[in-house]
Amino acid sequence: ATTCCYAKSEKSWITDPQGVVFAVLASSSGDPADMLAEPGSALLEAALKFANVPIDRARHAKRPFALSIVAGAALITAAEGLLPGAAAFVIATQAGAISSLYYLYTGKWMARTQAFALLPAFAAEAAGGSVFLLVKSFLPPTGVLDVLAAGVAASMTITVLGTIAWALDQGFSLEEKEQMQAAFKKMQARSKAERKAVAQNRKRWNEKAYWMEVARKIIFP
Repeated sequence: ATTCCYAKSEKSWITDPQGVVFAVLASSSGDPADMLAEPGSALLEAALKFANVPIDRARHAKRPFALSIVAGAALITAAEGLLPGAAAFVIATQAGAISSLYYLYTGKWMARTQAFALLPAFAAEAAGGSVFLLVKSFLPPTGVLDVLAAGVAASMTITVLGTIAWALDQGFSLEEKEQMQAAFKKMQARSKAERKAVAQNRKRWNEKAYWMEVARKIIFP
């Protein structure tokens, strides 16, 4: 007669959160240590695998809101790029948006001073654009340079805020400098790839929906 595999298997009895008792089966290798380790390790591996799913889904569900924050800031900084003293306005808008993104993903408010403290590192990575905006801040309205400044301001804003949003979306700490620098360079490269298309769509710079499209391509392609 054939003996049922259920009868031959080593069993560990587990109670689920609803109080239902069930057996976890393990194949017997003949080693008592294996008999004890296999059910526990399999259960732990499964638990860890499925525990991460809701966390990832919760973070990903926030992406439309993150894109809305980034797009809103890009829309505002594009307008601020036209103003005298553009650099100061742009930095203030970026800091406010960083605080909003941090609250979206963590449920905690980031002080403006903390948000401002993150920006110098990005400015160093994007030195050309930062210097241009700073110099433009002291120049009178000139038409062509104003439009260029508006494009630079919006592009830099999406790159900076995209780095923050992506890092928080992936569960990274904003204090992980290497991760942040790598993410910034990735966003910067994607932003440069979109530069020609952005310039060609200048008539849409006053539409938040347009900046949502651009931000989505750069941050969450």
